[in-house]
Amino acid sequence: MTLLNDLQLQKLAENEKNKVMKWTYDNPEEIMSSDECKTLIHEIRTRYLVLKKENPGLTDDQIRHRLCQEKYKFKKFAKLHGLNFESCTSKETSDEKLEKIFFALYLHKHLEIGVITQEQEKAMIHQFAMAPDKQRNQVKNDICKQLERLRLKTKNKNLSSSFPNSSSSK
Repeated sequence: MTLLNDLQLQKLAENEKNKVMKWTYDNPEEIMSSDECKTLIHEIRTRYLVLKKENPGLTDDQIRHRLCQEKYKFKKFAKLHGLNFESCTSKETSDEKLEKIFFALYLHKHLEIGVITQEQEKAMIHQFAMAPDKQRNQVKNDICKQLERLRLKTKNKNLSSSFPNSSSSK
């Protein structure tokens, strides 16, 4: 996976053979904060596990459909964050995969409150995702220390250091 900055994307877009798309929202009120996403992932995963246990014959797609019928906020999350919705409603998703999602949300929270730039967020996610399994926890700890220094530098203490941890289980 290669992450590109805005300048690199602009350069690619200059070639008419390339198709470069930018994510936009029709309705800015539809944007969910990282805190909202974290809460919904916990709720959806918990409800998914209950439905799976009560109805072992249902497929993940059938459970997803039920979840979207149960609560509008689940349907909205599925629409806005389809890959995360699919991840938290899949029997194949491990706690480790969910932990990666929660850490990405933790990083995004730092972007939302102005501690890091979008470029820094992308670089940190890339660094974390590309770390070998045995080194991932150390990379995560190093990133958290770096974020702590940046929070102190920006005098922004709106985050707890416990955010990246999830309490989900399969």
